[in-house]
Amino acid sequence: MISTRFMTCLAVGALYWAVSCLAEMRDAVGDALELIVDGGVRRGTHVLKALALGANACSIGRPYLYGLGAGGQAGVQRALELLRDEVMRGMALLGCRNIDEVTAEKVRGSRFSSPERPEPAIRREIAATRS
Repeated sequence: MISTRFMTCLAVGALYWAVSCLAEMRDAVGDALELIVDGGVRRGTHVLKALALGANACSIGRPYLYGLGAGGQAGVQRALELLRDEVMRGMALLGCRNIDEVTAEKVRGSRFSSPERPEPAIRREIAATRS
C-alpha cells in the first residue's frame, strides 16, 4: 500500500514528485505486487492519475465518511456516485473509452509523457515573480 502522505501530495499540487514516486515503485516491483493507493483520494482525477501511473486500485476513506455524516446511506451512495462521475468525466476528457486506455502518457508532468522532465509550473511562476 502507498501511504496517505503520498496521495496527499497529489491533492495539494506536488504532482511531479508523487507521479515520479508511483511510477518508480511500479517499475521496481513490476506486476509481482498489487499497488493500492491508500488515502488522500478526494477526486476522480486522483483515481485516474494513480491508475495511469501503475496503481492497481485506490482506497477511499473520507469521501464516503463525509457522505455518511451528511446523509447516512443515501449520502454514501451520493458520494460514490460523484466519485464515479468524476472518473467517467475525466476519462472522457482524456479520450479514453475504458480504464485500460488510461496510461502514463495521458498524465501531464509524468516522466513518461515526454523525453524531457518538465519543470513544475509552480517553479516557473515563482521564477517569473523574482525577475
